[in-house]
Amino acid sequence: MILEKTYICPIIGEGTYENPRRPKIADLPIQMSWFIQELTEEFCLVSVVAEEEDHKKIGIGFLLVATKGQNELPPEALEVLRKKYENLDAKLEIAKSCWVTLDEKTGKEESK
Repeated sequence: MILEKTYICPIIGEGTYENPRRPKIADLPIQMSWFIQELTEEFCLVSVVAEEEDHKKIGIGFLLVATKGQNELPPEALEVLRKKYENLDAKLEIAKSCWVTLDEKTGKEESK
């Protein structure tokens, strides 16, 4: 099943044509689509549309924040992140409305 999940992720790359700035998740050897929103120069919120099995691989090294736009964090953890990233709530709202697709699926649909 294709799902959309949103993670906090380091940003890598120098910003050149040969080495563009991108979420570290982008270098994983899986098929996916993603939408990045910078939180700081070093970290971003990235919405990833991928197969459920591939999200298990992503989940090993990155902090899962939301699935299908729904919060996955306990309130205490969310509050810590809000203090660290002052624009987190606004970025999460944008993530909820983004329409990244993989195989013409957004990963937001209910499974049939």
